Amino acid sequence: MVQNTTPMTYTPTHTAEGRKLTKAERKAANKAKFAAEQASKPKPKRKAGTPKASKPTRAERKAANKAAWAKQRKHTSPKEMAKKAGQGGKSSNDRMEARAQRESLRKAEARAAKDLASRTEVVEAVDGTRSEVVSAPEGYTPRAVESAGKIPAGLTIVEAANLAKAHWLAEQEAIVAAAIAEEGQLEMAF
Repeated sequence: MVQNTTPMTYTPTHTAEGRKLTKAERKAANKAKFAAEQASKPKPKRKAGTPKASKPTRAERKAANKAAWAKQRKHTSPKEMAKKAGQGGKSSNDRMEARAQRESLRKAEARAAKDLASRTEVVEAVDGTRSEVVSAPEGYTPRAVESAGKIPAGLTIVEAANLAKAHWLAEQEAIVAAAIAEEGQLEMAF
């Protein structure tokens, strides 16, 4: 039998007599071998007075990642941002369209405010109270007045609209009354 001169790096599965070791025996041999290796290794010694480095907490890691991300965003050039535009960023064309839309809305609101201001009049009542009245724009005729035809002489547009509405309501009430009366006659017939 040839002697092996290299150190053993594994636990033998058989005894010197040739008997196979059980699983429990191999486990115990592995534990003993590991303990012997650990005992033979020298432990690194810390210098006195130096604190042990602690592992950062989750909150600290999160804050560090956020700071690094903000620093990277701060140093990103416009060219790099344009490259990322296809990945969800806004291109300069999108920004220009949004700016034009905001400008258009602002101009429309300014025109509407100016138009309203030009149509507002301060009216003083008989009792001395003052109130602001907004007149209808030039060329504006309410639908109720249009359907009635002409504006009667001596009435304003608003008065004519109210008169037309009153006529319409009277017609609707007459129709409902006729339907109820007809329904009552039908019930009496049966």
